[in-house]
Amino acid sequence: MKNITKRLLCLMTAIGLLCALTGCDLLGGNRAAAKTFTQGDFSITLTDQFEVWDEEGFYAAYLSSNTGIAAVRDDRSYFGDISLEDYVELSLYYGGHEDLEYTRQGDGFLACYTDTIDGMEYYYHTYFYESESAFWVVNMWTLRISTNIIEKDFPVWADSIEITN
Repeated sequence: MKNITKRLLCLMTAIGLLCALTGCDLLGGNRAAAKTFTQGDFSITLTDQFEVWDEEGFYAAYLSSNTGIAAVRDDRSYFGDISLEDYVELSLYYGGHEDLEYTRQGDGFLACYTDTIDGMEYYYHTYFYESESAFWVVNMWTLRISTNIIEKDFPVWADSIEITN
């Protein structure tokens, strides 16, 4: 009986340690609360684990311990009379990703890619939107090993984006 108890205790400890290291939540009690961030014409609902990242060059940017989100607003008047899809192709070309495939995603487009920076592999979901006065690029990134964020959270966060102008 002692041997079974000891094995069970070791198994529970191992599961607990694995969950602590990987961020899993067996009981659902440590979920982050939803938090909506608004910057001018742009809003997104993330979690309270994010903070505003005041980085020059971005219309809005947010960071958590393992994920980043940055929005760029480009005034439509700079581009003449082009479609959102033309804007996507231009953005990918000038970003060095001219061969990258993109797909229709709701009212916008989505391009996914990986990039290695300082020896770390990152995964990006780049969403493209348009409003009456601007084109928008919303870049979401995380370490490549964080597939639960990529598959579960990125689409939810993208669906929460609201652009008013």
